[in-house]
Amino acid sequence: MIVDGELVALDRHGRPDFGLLQHRMHITTPTAELLERVPVQYVVFDLLHRKDRSLLELPYGRRRELLDRLDLERPGVRVPANFTDTARPG
Repeated sequence: MIVDGELVALDRHGRPDFGLLQHRMHITTPTAELLERVPVQYVVFDLLHRKDRSLLELPYGRRRELLDRLDLERPGVRVPANFTDTARPG
């Protein structure tokens, strides 16, 4: 399986913060203090390839359906909700 996503560091409100992420960049062996102070998550938003098949010919909405079925959520990995309408949720 090949997925597309982004590594993010979240601020205290749960929003991605590139400034925080910069503290973790190019650090191959972070200290326990740095891991606690600047936790990161891999946010997955697309499924590109599964088993022996490229999914790139499928519309994004269909790839997201397939991605959501994989149940990849676990500590350090997040699959955010996908909104296909231009209206923002409540």
